[in-house]
Amino acid sequence: MILDAIARTFEKRAIKYDPLNPMDPGLTALWGGGQPSRSGLVVNEKTALALTAVWRAVNFRSNVMGFIPRFPYERKPDGGNSRLTEHPMYSLLHDVVNPDLAISAFTYQQLCENHVLTWGNAFAWIETRRGGIPVALWPHAPNQVTVDLDKDKNLVYIFHDTNGP
Repeated sequence: MILDAIARTFEKRAIKYDPLNPMDPGLTALWGGGQPSRSGLVVNEKTALALTAVWRAVNFRSNVMGFIPRFPYERKPDGGNSRLTEHPMYSLLHDVVNPDLAISAFTYQQLCENHVLTWGNAFAWIETRRGGIPVALWPHAPNQVTVDLDKDKNLVYIFHDTNGP
């Protein structure tokens, strides 16, 4: 109990401020989420996943979402769309998201869905080469990313403790 209280004081949450996301973990903490409940138990993403039903639900949905193919599309003036198979993001979203880490598109989508369900958000660093052409996506745990607003009210993403670029 005492160690949990000490750990919570050093815990970094994923989002400092996100006006587009009412499920902001910072607000959750402010309203008592992640704190001891009336029973005295702490409820957060780690303790919730220790419950078989929660783990199974997250695992099942992550697997289902991993199977859904992702493609870049172009909207047409007539309201339809066409798949952009020549777009640089096509192979990243459809085949291998990160050649250096050998992360398949399936595994990446599973991971993103898992992060969304347990943390409320998913983040990836887009590695580009000259000309801004994307060559890899580096997934990051949401607690390694801080979202803030700059002085002009633009969203700023700060990545911490990365193993990637």
